[in-house]
Amino acid sequence: MLTVGEVIALSKPKEIALLRQFLTRFANDDKEICDILAESHKKQSNNLSLEMIKSGHLSEFNIIYSIVRGLAQSVGVDTNILSRLLSNCKETEIITASNFGIVSFLTINKSVILNYYDQGILDNAISLHLLSTISYAQDAVYRILVDSPNGEGTGTGFICRDPRAQRNVSYLVTAKHNVDPAAVIIKEISAVSWTLENASDLTWCHHPDIDISISPILDFPISATRLPLFPICPVLTEVITLGFPTIPNCKHSHLLAHKGEVNGNVTSYLQSGNFLLISNAVSPGSSGSPVLNKLGSVVAIVTNSFERKDDISRISVQAALDSQHIIDLISERFP
Repeated sequence: MLTVGEVIALSKPKEIALLRQFLTRFANDDKEICDILAESHKKQSNNLSLEMIKSGHLSEFNIIYSIVRGLAQSVGVDTNILSRLLSNCKETEIITASNFGIVSFLTINKSVILNYYDQGILDNAISLHLLSTISYAQDAVYRILVDSPNGEGTGTGFICRDPRAQRNVSYLVTAKHNVDPAAVIIKEISAVSWTLENASDLTWCHHPDIDISISPILDFPISATRLPLFPICPVLTEVITLGFPTIPNCKHSHLLAHKGEVNGNVTSYLQSGNFLLISNAVSPGSSGSPVLNKLGSVVAIVTNSFERKDDISRISVQAALDSQHIIDLISERFP
């Protein structure tokens, strides 16, 4: 039986869009929303003053009343779903719950809303479920099909947005060994729903020391999914990998999602770079996969595993390069 969170993530109810509309309009000081919030003061039964409401200190009733009264119009609204989504917003710091004496209130954090909106992950922050994150991110993840001396091979790459504000440039990011011209010839780069044209003509920027390559994608649709970069991920944070590993007994590779957690943050004496150690299942073909947090931001990129083999045992730990390396490479090579 599905949980409430799974139902919301899979069905994408209209309440997500309505709450997003309310939050973004509130964050932009929309007059109509402010007027409806003031109107809600007359209907409430709590101790919030009109001055508190006008300054953005609200009750759950104020928010739901404004959505039902001002945004939903003739469309029915499930207030139980709205309450669940508002609870999610507290976890993602869109809303802060506070007390002032005997008065409890919610503060809507405008800067957080606008930041999530600009990054394209506000809906993920509202629904707050891994299934929503996968649905959002899957169109930005690409299979890289290559020919090499060892035969046909597969890797993974993803589209990210420029980490600098006000820049609408898109980049294809992957592990350098997937596209190294000295070792492979690129045949095709394709996502679940479409194929990137002129894949063999991309201009790659290869990091000199670590296993990352980046190519700017000109004329990439602004409306298409472009994953944001966020190089902060504490130990035990839940993460997802999305990639195109080779699957035994299957003719073609398929986009697979794996859930895991961050187990550590290390450096290696054999390789340059800062690495996250992750518990996600990673196999050949996954190199270049994004490591995503619950909001859909890229915290790292899968590159390889750390292995040690002796006469008794073999130790293997999955490693992913911190996405700060991607940010630094974009900033240095594409000023």
